[in-house]
Amino acid sequence: SAIAGTIADSATAEPLRDLDLALRCAELAWDRREWPNPALLATVARVHARRGDWDRALATQARALALADSIGIPGHGEALARYRARRP
Repeated sequence: SAIAGTIADSATAEPLRDLDLALRCAELAWDRREWPNPALLATVARVHARRGDWDRALATQARALALADSIGIPGHGEALARYRARRP
């Protein structure tokens, strides 16, 4: 997940921003998680947003928000609002 986040980060130089690799890393981290972790799912959503796949970004972030709410972790709603506005 950290690799995916670093690749998708806007501070990462464009030639180094392999968003296909970032998506594979983020999805692998989510698939291999030991417990429900909304931060991992939010990373998947962030990579979708960076790729411009807004529908997937919104759906995935909504799942991350629901998961976070279900286990009492605040703070995933801001990204959902950004993705609705088509801003990564």
